[in-house]
Amino acid sequence: CDQTRFEAMAEDFLADFVDSIQQSRDCACQGKLEEALVLYDGVLAQIQHRLKAVPPGLSLDPEVLARWASVKEAVALEATAVRDLTRVHASFSEAPEPRG
Repeated sequence: CDQTRFEAMAEDFLADFVDSIQQSRDCACQGKLEEALVLYDGVLAQIQHRLKAVPPGLSLDPEVLARWASVKEAVALEATAVRDLTRVHASFSEAPEPRG
């Protein structure tokens, strides 16, 4: 029964994950960079929590773990790109240095 409950939770997690990553991307595309970063951080935390939430006595297939590690890396790269955009955007807000 733990396996069945775990699989049901996995389906819910996957639906939430897809929704969260889409919201992250939408915010980034709309220029809501800070909000996107909060959402990306939440997605990364969801993945990490999910991987640690395997009930005792159950184990994930190593291939599944490898795929989730790859997904986590891809999401982290997206978040890094948004962080970089945030820094570039902030640099435009800074006063230019006077030229002499």
